[in-house]
Amino acid sequence: DMNEPAIFKGVESTMAKDCQQRDDSGAILEHRDVHNLYGINVHRSTYQGMLQRDDYRRRPFLLTRSFFVGSQKTAAHWTGDNCSSWGDLAISVPMLLSLSASGYSFVGADIGGFTGEPSTRLLTRWYQLGAFYPFCRAHASHKSKRREPWLFGSKTLAEIKQAINLRYSLLPYWYTIFYECHLMGSPVLRPMFMEFYDEKYLTMDDQFLVGKALLVKPNSYDSAAKITVHLPQSERWYNFYSKKEITGTMLGRMTSYEGVSCSLRGGNILPTFSSPRSNSSVMRDDPISLIIALNHDEEATGLLYWDDGQSFDFKNNGDFNLSTFKFKNDKLTHNFINRASSELKVKLQSITILGKEEPLASVSMECWHLKTSGTGIIELSLKEDSHPVILDHGWKLEFGK
Repeated sequence: DMNEPAIFKGVESTMAKDCQQRDDSGAILEHRDVHNLYGINVHRSTYQGMLQRDDYRRRPFLLTRSFFVGSQKTAAHWTGDNCSSWGDLAISVPMLLSLSASGYSFVGADIGGFTGEPSTRLLTRWYQLGAFYPFCRAHASHKSKRREPWLFGSKTLAEIKQAINLRYSLLPYWYTIFYECHLMGSPVLRPMFMEFYDEKYLTMDDQFLVGKALLVKPNSYDSAAKITVHLPQSERWYNFYSKKEITGTMLGRMTSYEGVSCSLRGGNILPTFSSPRSNSSVMRDDPISLIIALNHDEEATGLLYWDDGQSFDFKNNGDFNLSTFKFKNDKLTHNFINRASSELKVKLQSITILGKEEPLASVSMECWHLKTSGTGIIELSLKEDSHPVILDHGWKLEFGK
């Protein structure tokens, strides 16, 4: 924080833009040309210092307010001193989308607003939206009143806890789409036009996608009881919370009464944690669950990236797991693109299949208990005497009708 030249009583709280400075060669530059270079050199040098301190064994984590082209290589970013207002909640979405589309994916805004006092409704809504920020953090000025969720009553505490648990349950998916960003530069948050090629999406900045699978739209208005969510009709969509398919007149322009609408796009397989715990470190070896959302052809694909979360072994030794999942013709297959050489194991605990029009009656592995509901949801859970399935080789799970 404050990693930029600051003069609080000056114009725009910094030096005048035409203030002249010299570089190492003696050339004269105006402050407007070098202001943000100060910030990037602060966190670049800090990043190098942290690497040297840990003998290059641990990945540094840095958070910066000031940034420049290339800052995404060494630091996460947050949008600075926002206010506890509904307007600042709403504007956080286009701000983060602009940063993501520019190549800066590890970004977020202060949940609750940095200055001011959020109402109970605003604080709850901001946590619900913040669960879908790439960088998720509640933060406030030391002059603000205390904001611990339990200070706002049991109902608010339950709603905020639900939002935080949702964030933790999606960590395997977040980790995977951050790997895709690292590998290919694909944004973690995506504007609608990046996935759906329609002119009406070019100016739409109040809803977004997390990766390619989750479509999110917040209710950013204090007085609004409902919002309209634009769902491309070419796709199959599911309510992520209820897991029920969105059909009929709800497609295209869906009315949602949720604080933050989250829709799951058909054709995707999401890796998740089914039992969030107090922090991500203790969950590192927990078994995952798969949510399989079928498209119109009753097919879906997914990816899971997993490493030790701390070291550079993924880069130096290729020590990471990269798995593909595919559901087609009533078969779920798992294969490795890369397999970790260490004891890094991924375990599978449950599977949920959405959108299967004909019920499935049997499964090829005896360790699974299969349950089919009348709403097109099929749930596979491990039998009581079974251990989680270790994903240490390719396998195929076949279903019978």
